[in-house]
This record gives sequence, structure tokens and C-alpha cells, in this order.
Amino acid sequence: MVTRLLLKSLVAGMVLAVVVANASGRSPAPAHVPAVGCAWPLASNPDTGNVFFPDTSATYWVASFVPVAGGQLVIHGQYPYARYFSFHVYDAATRILDAITDFQIQPDPGSTNPFDTGVQTQKRSYTVHVVFADRPAQPAPNTIYAGSLKEGAPNPEGALLYRVYVPNDPSSASGSEPLPTVTFEEAGVHKGIRLGQCMALPPSSGGLINDTINAQDFPAAVPAPVNFPSAQSPPAWKRSYRAPMATWWCFAPRPPRFLKRPRASP
Repeated sequence: MVTRLLLKSLVAGMVLAVVVANASGRSPAPAHVPAVGCAWPLASNPDTGNVFFPDTSATYWVASFVPVAGGQLVIHGQYPYARYFSFHVYDAATRILDAITDFQIQPDPGSTNPFDTGVQTQKRSYTVHVVFADRPAQPAPNTIYAGSLKEGAPNPEGALLYRVYVPNDPSSASGSEPLPTVTFEEAGVHKGIRLGQCMALPPSSGGLINDTINAQDFPAAVPAPVNFPSAQSPPAWKRSYRAPMATWWCFAPRPPRFLKRPRASP
């Protein structure tokens, strides 16, 4: 639900500049023209509107898009100094269409991927493609696809999420590397439209939001909740996988029959 609210707020109000350029029929700007639009206009992080509280070590940057047939978004970046990063594409209903995770991203020539080798180096660049086409049986390396919905219909709009978890330096949400650049390329056109960098919304609160929440406690005057099957003290931690398991985890004392794995034969 929180992911849906985050994406809906973005898709409703922000669309990448590639749509404007395509609708106007103009050719992409030459290389010397300054970047247009904004590559990552929205962010959710522990310092601002953290919709994923109490997670205080994850930052999400979001860019909306309207797929253009034959086009793609080209992402150039540096592997962040962090525990995890990834790119996900969602449709307007906030369903994941495709994704690629840190260790799966092959490095540019001359660089290495520290998430694959475990070795930190200075040369750490990569390139990822978001292609507005159907996902083939054999996807291309470093490529995710956003051209069609799960039902097979054309994808009318969506959002690209860049995630960074647990940066080595807590003061650098992007993992001590700049945010990746995003360029729109149209089929048959040599030059692309580079989207500019900007200060993502909402503006920084200096950590005030999370500090305020952390300072709160359950009011002593309010009676403890009763007759809630999953409430217990001390709490019991369980893993959840997808919506059916998440529903069981919240509301049922034991997993339903259809979620139980059959025992191996002796």
C-alpha cells in the first residue's frame, strides 16, 4: 500500500520530459544543449517522508515514464558503496514489471562489479537499459523491459525506482556516488535526451520526521489490544513471501493448508 501511494503521487503529477519531446515531434537536443527535465524528481528516505518507516536504512528515488514504442531509457551510474541496490519498473497499478539487482548488473569495459566480485575498486561504472518492449525469452544483459503489462496489453505509463540500502557512509544516501544519469533514446536517432539532476522532493526535514516518530511510545492510558491472533509478547518474527503469506503472517496463528510445503518422502 505504501508503495502504491508513493508511485501514485508521482505518476499523477510528474512525467518524464521524453513524453513532451516525443509528442512535439522534435528531434532530441544535440549534446551541447543542457539537460532537460528531471531524472529523479521524488525520493523516500529516512531524512524526509519515509513511507517505509521503521526502515531507516533504505532510500528510493523515483522517475515516472510513458513508454514510447521503439525507445528506451539508458541509465549510466557508478556502483554505490552500499549493501544493496537495484532498479525496478512498475506499472501505473504499482505492479512490478521487471527488475535487476546489483550483482546481476555487468560492469562497463574496464570496470568491475564489487557486488559480484566482492572487491572494491575505483573503476566501477555500469550501464542499464529500460526498453519499452515486451520482455523476450532471453533478455539482453543489463536490460529490463517496460513495454507491456502482465496481461499482455501495452503499458501506458509507469515508474522507475532506484533503490539503495544501507550505504557504507550513513550520511550519503546514494552510497558515496552521484545518482545515475538517465537518457532517453529513440530508435534510429543517434543523439538522446539527457534528463537533468535535481533536488528530489520532498525537501529535507533534517531527520525531524523520524526523530519525532522514534520518540513516541504506546500511551499508558490506552488499554492493550485484545483478541488479535498475531499479537504476542515477546514478538515472534516470521518471514513472509508475497501477498498470501503476508496475509497469514498478520492475521492467522498458523499457515493455511495451501501454503504448507509437502514433506519429503523418506
